[in-house]
Amino acid sequence: MSIFRPNAQIQKTRRLAGEQGVIGSLYRSSIFLEKAPKKVKPGQFFMVRSVAGVTAPLLARALSALDYDPEKGVLDVCYRIYGEGTAQLAHARAGDALQVYGPYGNGFDRKEIGDRPVVLVGGGVGVPPLYLLGKQLAGEGKKVLFLQGARSKGELLLVKELRKENIPVHIATDDGSSGFKGRVGELFGEQLPELTKGKKPIVYVCGPHPMMADIARRCAEAGLDCRVSLEEKMACATGICLACVVTVQKNGVEKNVPTCTKGPVFDAAEVVW
Repeated sequence: MSIFRPNAQIQKTRRLAGEQGVIGSLYRSSIFLEKAPKKVKPGQFFMVRSVAGVTAPLLARALSALDYDPEKGVLDVCYRIYGEGTAQLAHARAGDALQVYGPYGNGFDRKEIGDRPVVLVGGGVGVPPLYLLGKQLAGEGKKVLFLQGARSKGELLLVKELRKENIPVHIATDDGSSGFKGRVGELFGEQLPELTKGKKPIVYVCGPHPMMADIARRCAEAGLDCRVSLEEKMACATGICLACVVTVQKNGVEKNVPTCTKGPVFDAAEVVW
């Protein structure tokens, strides 16, 4: 069943600033929801569509929650321009109307953390949902470490914001322009001996598919619990269109499930990579 949020409108949209200024086609939009949900779990997503001056019948876009203020009814989302739908959203002005449905998905299960330390591993548009998770966990006094991967220093996201939440951020860049030179999976592997001293951490991952698969493999080898938030194209968010189907396995049995209703967060050990 769709959860329609009437009277949604843009408050402001801006290019997302990275470590070296704005980042290409990456945008952050603040959206006012008149009938705001009481809470939004990190990892949940909304279906968002610009309607101001739009004549083409475009589908809504699935966007993860970057931040949420239930008192003000303001939802922040982050996205990259991939086509007409996201371009229209990026070019919307303050006060422009939106169609917003959600929240959808299971989100991250914070109850399973217990007293374990938490390692967040993100890259690209996979950073925002982990930012919200880290912010909430750090606010509860949890021990949180964030590992972020990017092609170069100029594409790093929300590093200052994470550190303001007292979350240590370790960086890996492909070109070595900031932090560790190499992939974030390699950085994770290098830090595993230190990370697994004492109580083993639980690992949460969101980002490009190869990155998530790499971290999932390393966690399995180290005996660490790992959860991944999968980034799949979605059209309906109700499991009907089957555009976001992924293959998972449990007890040796494989099956195809829609990411939108069964995820987007999965046990990494159950995903068929």
